[in-house]
Amino acid sequence: MGASLKARMSSEPVYQWWMQPDRFEPQFLKTLLRPYPAEDMACVRVSKLVNKSVKNGRTISEITLLDKKARVTELARMLGGQTDAACKHAEALLK
Repeated sequence: MGASLKARMSSEPVYQWWMQPDRFEPQFLKTLLRPYPAEDMACVRVSKLVNKSVKNGRTISEITLLDKKARVTELARMLGGQTDAACKHAEALLK
């Protein structure tokens, strides 16, 4: 996860600061809370479900490959729930 997060940070100092959760500097936090430039955004298909849970005191990471129906269900969940409207919207987005 570190490399993935690092790739999304704007610079090495920002990444290093972010990795220190005990720091709280309101002025610096405000610089992190700016809109992300639309021209730098990308859209990727939802094809895997990544889940982390704790079982018997151990952290377990699970990756599940999603079929077409599961992709609709997961995208609907991310859109706000598994209502009929969310599922229809998810189906439209995946076309």
